[in-house]
Amino acid sequence: MDAQELLQQRVRNFHDAVQMKKAPKRVPHISSFMTWKFVDAGVKFSDGMYDYDLCEKVHIEWEERYKFDVLREFGTRNPIKILQGFAAPRYVINDENSTINALDFTLMEGDEYDELLTNKRKFVWEKIAARRYPELKHATDDQIRNIIKGFQEYNAYNAKITQIYRERFGVPYFYGCPSFSPCAVESLMNSYRGIKGTSIDMRRHKDKVQELCDQHVNNVLTPAIKKFREGPKGELADFAFDSSGASLVHTILSPKQWEDFYWPGMKMITDAIVEMDKTSYWFYQGAMDQFSDYFRDIEKGHICIHIELGDLFEIRKKMPNIALAGGIPMTRLYEGTPEELVDLTKKLVDGLGQNGGFILSQDKMCSYPKDCKRENLLAVCEFIQNYGE
Repeated sequence: MDAQELLQQRVRNFHDAVQMKKAPKRVPHISSFMTWKFVDAGVKFSDGMYDYDLCEKVHIEWEERYKFDVLREFGTRNPIKILQGFAAPRYVINDENSTINALDFTLMEGDEYDELLTNKRKFVWEKIAARRYPELKHATDDQIRNIIKGFQEYNAYNAKITQIYRERFGVPYFYGCPSFSPCAVESLMNSYRGIKGTSIDMRRHKDKVQELCDQHVNNVLTPAIKKFREGPKGELADFAFDSSGASLVHTILSPKQWEDFYWPGMKMITDAIVEMDKTSYWFYQGAMDQFSDYFRDIEKGHICIHIELGDLFEIRKKMPNIALAGGIPMTRLYEGTPEELVDLTKKLVDGLGQNGGFILSQDKMCSYPKDCKRENLLAVCEFIQNYGE
């Protein structure tokens, strides 16, 4: 099978898995590996994340070795090279221990909601950007040109590596546009107030947070969904999924906060996806079973949720209408044996994917040396590529 035929078969497998009308030719396999790809290649994080030629080499060898059906990222999830030198440090790289950590920091104070709500663009430019990129105000023309050049190199690498994957390896794009954001609290936590500040504000400044969520629905989500509905119905060619989204904020939401802040936007998104007869991939970090009842009424065959924590067999009982992705714990990828991993993979495919509804992946984003062993991953990949063909 040539690369183009393989690409189209992979797209078909993904759509069949999500739509749950028939079993795919075989269960598709998502690479949810982040910086562990550098570990596997024997490359330092600081080298791989700063050198796009080296990053390209790592990712070509990765696909040649493991033959994943689609990748969640190509080494640029954290654009560290661009930020270096003009941004307040957020990422801490330790090459000796092969770790990279993101710092939780606050760029907005709890008494600044009125400024944000009155003129978000002005507030973000004058306050958030100034605090996030303090060195910009001192930057020379040459430094500004270097920053622009950094963005150009970043975009050029991403375009090149995705083209290589499509044309040489027959790997489709991961998802089409848009990437939806259902709730303003997500960006509030990740970009403005941090985890601690957001948790406090949802209690101390609930009305302000609610107003921010309402603004997000009116000014961001509603126009995005309108544009989405103006596009063609049905699945997109060359994409594993038609749209996507991700969530971390649900891990700090109570059921009442989920109901107030998160679910109204998510309901708008899922309604539009069903109406347009499309598929959508959602990565829920941490546990999300306490909110599974909200997804039970969504029409079957449109939504795939990547599960980080929880028993997929129990979650399937709660959400029989939702395709599930994941299943392979990182702890087993490192501590288990190839035989144990193959047995687990077979159990997942047989129990969850006989009639569609299951996509194999790792439960979390594999990043560090003790997240995986090569022989275990090879065993899983070789099995899934041949089972059911």
